Formats: sequence, C-alpha cells, structure tokens
Amino acid sequence: MISIYILFISLSWLISIIIFSFLKVNILLKDYEIKNLINSDSINRYLGIHLFSFIIRNSPVRFLNLAVYSKNKSFQELRREIRNAERGHLFAFYLVLMSSAVYLIFVKNTTDYLYINLWNIVFNGYPVLSLQVQKKRVHGILKKNKLGT
Repeated sequence: MISIYILFISLSWLISIIIFSFLKVNILLKDYEIKNLINSDSINRYLGIHLFSFIIRNSPVRFLNLAVYSKNKSFQELRREIRNAERGHLFAFYLVLMSSAVYLIFVKNTTDYLYINLWNIVFNGYPVLSLQVQKKRVHGILKKNKLGT
C-alpha cells in the first residue's frame, strides 16, 4: 500500500518538474506571488512548521534543493528561488489532491485516499507553509534594508 502513496507523490513531483522546467511556466508566473496561507506565527508554531523547517535544514533532505541553500546569493535571488519552490510544491499539492479525488471516485477506497493526502500534506503542504515562513523573513529583511519589494 505504501508504494501507491509514494507513487502518487513521486508522480506529482515529476509532473511539476516537467511543467516548471520544460514548459517554462516560471516565466509566465514570474510576477505572480502566492499569498500566505497562514499569517499567524502562533498557528505556524502550533502546526509544527518551525519544527518541520528545523528538520529539513538539519537533515540530508536539504541537499535535494541546493539552490535555496546557496550562501552566495542576494536576497532577491533567494526570494525568487523560494517563490519558485513554493509554486512547485503548491502545484504538486493540488495535483495529488485532485488525482487522489479521482482515485477515490473510481476505486472508492477512503483509507487509501486519506493516506495519500496525509503523505501529500507532509511532502507538499508543509513545504509550502515552511517556504512561506522563509519568504516572509526574507521579505522583512529586504523591507528593513529597503533593497526591494
């Protein structure tokens, strides 16, 4: 059963990579900014977003996207990388959500649907929220130093 969940998540990442890389969707969406889903820091802490970010920063998973962790980037470049990663994860989140709904309609197995979406929340939902917290920090630094909006 776990292979089905991993398959759904892997396919969502693969499709996101294809769309965002080969079709150059980032060029079309370069000025589009996703609004923060959760603005409250206390709610983020309650959901464990800060713990999730800590685990990602201090585990080998951080090496999956080296562009975000490069030390020789300006804050504008870092914000652009964060926005692109956020878009990719959000797109993958919706893709898995919709494909699992189709799976639920045809297979009618609610347990699989719940497990697929639980994995989806962990692998796509939490990264979006974590990236939004990081984007908010970078935006605060840019605003404080008046380097850009």
